[in-house]
Amino acid sequence: MKKSLSSIKYYFAVDQTYVFKKLCLILFPFRPRNWSLGYSADEPVPPRIDSNA
Repeated sequence: MKKSLSSIKYYFAVDQTYVFKKLCLILFPFRPRNWSLGYSADEPVPPRIDSNA
């Protein structure tokens, strides 16, 4: 059970800035030019850092 909770914890590691950026992305989808995911080494960066996560 603990392993499953830690695996989904990654997706909920957000802050108010991330939520604001995501709302702007929903309201104005034509503004961002870069839609690619950010990577750190071989793994994707957490949602708190990359708004496309």
